Amino acid sequence: MKKFYLFAAALFAAVTINAKEIVVDLSDATKITNVETANFAYANGELAVEWTVAAAYGVAGIEISLDNIADISSISFEINGDGSGIGIIHYLRDSEGNRWWDSSKWIGLPATWTTVSAAPSACLWDGATYPYGQEAFTKIGIIANPSTAGNGTFSIRNIVLTVPDDATAIDNIAAQGKATKVIRNGQVFVIRDGKTYNALGAEIK
Repeated sequence: MKKFYLFAAALFAAVTINAKEIVVDLSDATKITNVETANFAYANGELAVEWTVAAAYGVAGIEISLDNIADISSISFEINGDGSGIGIIHYLRDSEGNRWWDSSKWIGLPATWTTVSAAPSACLWDGATYPYGQEAFTKIGIIANPSTAGNGTFSIRNIVLTVPDDATAIDNIAAQGKATKVIRNGQVFVIRDGKTYNALGAEIK
């Protein structure tokens, strides 16, 4: 039993070590074209968005470019607005143009700053024929999607993406060639090409 807990702790440590955070630059935002109207202004680390939709379930908002990022495991951001309860949707757009979101995180626009943490996995509207994460992500979007025509405002700040840390990922070492994961004294190691690596990716002499 003790070895099981040590094994679980080692795996948890590896996952924690192997993750890093990418802070999205809000100043690079652009409004979504060919839909409804959205204007925005960036100041003091916050992006304020004014939106208008002319028909029920129209969409209006912003997108921010990403640098072809793969393996995004989660996103988080802070949002507030006019307290109208209008539906706000977040998504990641991949290199094929398909959008992905966490369908359990539909947001009724809050009146005070609220932190949203989400793990996208479902395709939003686009009908992708491949699983989440197969293509790299090129944009993140946050949009208003009201059930009636109308207008309103929302602000966002602190968008953070969680991704694997390629520099220290033990799984990446294993993927580089024929490798074996082993447990010694409750610690996880990878043996590849006659060399042994620890959970940090450092070679053990």
